[in-house]
Amino acid sequence: MLDNQETLTQAVKSRNRWRAVAVASLILVLVVMLPFTIVMNDVFRTSWSKYLSARKVTTGTTGTTQTRAVTPKVKQLPKAEAKSKDPPSGKVTTGTAAVAEPVLYYESCGTGEPLILIHGGQLDCRMWDDQFQQFSQYFQVVRYDVRGYGKSDLPTRPYADEEDLLGLLQFLHIDKAHLVGLSLGGRIAIDFALQHPERVRSVVAAGPGLSGFNWSAEGERQAMVIVRAARDQGAEKAAELWLRDPYMTPAMENPALAKRLHRLALENARCWLVNPLLGRELQPPAANRLGDIRAPMLVIVGSRDVADIQAICKLLEKRVPGVKKIVVDGSGHLVNMEKPNEFNRAVLDFLKVVKQQDSPK
Repeated sequence: MLDNQETLTQAVKSRNRWRAVAVASLILVLVVMLPFTIVMNDVFRTSWSKYLSARKVTTGTTGTTQTRAVTPKVKQLPKAEAKSKDPPSGKVTTGTAAVAEPVLYYESCGTGEPLILIHGGQLDCRMWDDQFQQFSQYFQVVRYDVRGYGKSDLPTRPYADEEDLLGLLQFLHIDKAHLVGLSLGGRIAIDFALQHPERVRSVVAAGPGLSGFNWSAEGERQAMVIVRAARDQGAEKAAELWLRDPYMTPAMENPALAKRLHRLALENARCWLVNPLLGRELQPPAANRLGDIRAPMLVIVGSRDVADIQAICKLLEKRVPGVKKIVVDGSGHLVNMEKPNEFNRAVLDFLKVVKQQDSPK
């Protein structure tokens, strides 16, 4: 019994000695590491302050905006695409604007009269890369992702694209703007000019769609092939078929442009699975009201664009008062991407005339 007690006592003493050694070691570590910890904390705080100062991020309940200096490209793009352009010189404001149901992603650059770029279907606002910075030398340029495309939300209930555009202008406190739209974007610009004429300075409709237009049976058949592919084989398959559609044939002949379009199409493939019944068409549709358009209008169409788009442009030329029409030789449907120099010159020359007409005599 005594031997057991001594053994226990020795064990307790040994444990106490080890505890003392451990406490002393911990104190030594703290004494050595404390100055280093203080220095690293100051370094971290300084770096974090510089980061926040550079981003200048503000958030709100109706949307978010970020102001940043741009060095690679006007929008954060995949590396393969960002290398294709010279770095822009201006600053780009990006944000999300709260509209009726979702939010719309937008980018803004430049000062002056507002100019809104509205992209075509199956694409997003990056299709305006060849215009965004150049136009911002003369205008406050805003490009945005239409609902269901790019970084904007998908629709989940009935909506109207022209009302989304109105919500974007209200969010940005823009009273009146020049509208430049291609294909789907052209249709939106025309509808908006009819629905909200007091907010439109001018319209540039490039290869535009048109609400109320009677599309050819062949055009509808081709569209249904792609829609069924999206339903049965997935959105990516639909995007691949669309890139082989007659609308896209001239653009896909250019290898560099084909690479950009392939990426844009795949990244926007989800649009093929959006319920088309959710989109409200203007009533009465624009095709029956073209004579009511009062804003100056320029129509641009490629000489190789499809028959339906050629028919729409002829209809606009015939019925819109004072409309001007330009045919870009050798271009297909995506005239701003296929022939950017010709497109930019035509748009800027037209807007220069509009501004001169608006100036007081």
